[in-house]
Amino acid sequence: MPDIKWIKITTEMFDDEKIRIIEAMPEADTLIVIWIRLICMAGKVNAGGYIFISPTLPYEEEQLAAVLHRRLMTVRLALKTFKHLGMLEVADNGDLFLPNFAKYQSIKGLEDIREATRIRVAAFRERGKGQLTPISTDVTLRNVTSNKEIREEKKRIEKKRIEKNINKINSWELILIKLKNILNQTNYNMWFKESVGIKQNKTEFIIGVSSEYKAQYIESNQKSLVEKLIRGETGLPLRLGIVLIDPPLDKKKQNRL
Repeated sequence: MPDIKWIKITTEMFDDEKIRIIEAMPEADTLIVIWIRLICMAGKVNAGGYIFISPTLPYEEEQLAAVLHRRLMTVRLALKTFKHLGMLEVADNGDLFLPNFAKYQSIKGLEDIREATRIRVAAFRERGKGQLTPISTDVTLRNVTSNKEIREEKKRIEKKRIEKNINKINSWELILIKLKNILNQTNYNMWFKESVGIKQNKTEFIIGVSSEYKAQYIESNQKSLVEKLIRGETGLPLRLGIVLIDPPLDKKKQNRL
């Protein structure tokens, strides 16, 4: 899987209450360095905030200490502190997870704002269709420029995304790209190539596959990996749901339609 070559760190990082709490602790400087190293490791893995040696091999504390070049006791203190402050979680299989990684490292924020602006423009024009008189050229759309407006816009988009069912899930296309990089070509083509995103609700991320056999295999063998990628992509603890869909038409049949 291709790694991220850079990470974003806000200039207000040291004004954060959690960082201030860490700064008041013994070995504060070392803990902060470990925290930044973990963010870099999450970027290198590029699985939405998860940190692991491989998708099926989590880090043990001794291995993590060796990679970070720090004493085992210090690494244990760091992990305990980060977990207590909600900066780090440990999955059932032992993978480390930074819950806010996708939120701060995502590059989709501006794209979301552009899409929101496009929707507002379309709505504005739609309202104008019913008017008998032309719309005044003096009417202008609000331009989202300030940081405060951008943050508010992102919150609105995220709230709307969570509350509404999404019929066309672009996230699944991104997850498929990651699965293609993780799995060998044969397994990917057999089990996931023809799968589609169906919808997302508050508890489930539902995909469609073309046979009961594929559904049973994914449920038994790949569910943990897929849910890990779903959580990394959406930032939500969603369960994987699988439904059956009609198999795709072959190209010859499509050409006849």
